[in-house]
Amino acid sequence: MSFSNSYVRASIVSLAIFLAAGLRYFQKYGDARDSRHVSLVLLIHGTATLVTTLLVGTFSKRSAKPWPWLQVALVSFGCWLAVLCVLALTQKMYAPDENSMD
Repeated sequence: MSFSNSYVRASIVSLAIFLAAGLRYFQKYGDARDSRHVSLVLLIHGTATLVTTLLVGTFSKRSAKPWPWLQVALVSFGCWLAVLCVLALTQKMYAPDENSMD
């Protein structure tokens, strides 16, 4: 496996962020949450990881020279946080209305 491919680098960094955030989340909140909440958190983190991998990999590949690991890591972290914020803010738009459950 060649680590010079920009998509491979972005996916390795994004998966490391996903694992670190997931482990920290489950250490802190694992016992207090139900399975539906855990599924939602994993879906949001997984989506952020996929979008981050695609964006950072594409920008790195289209640059004049491949980005170094540090730049890939910093841009991936910033992009991952930005995607998480967007997903968290738009999540309420798709949630069922409390009054419609009656």
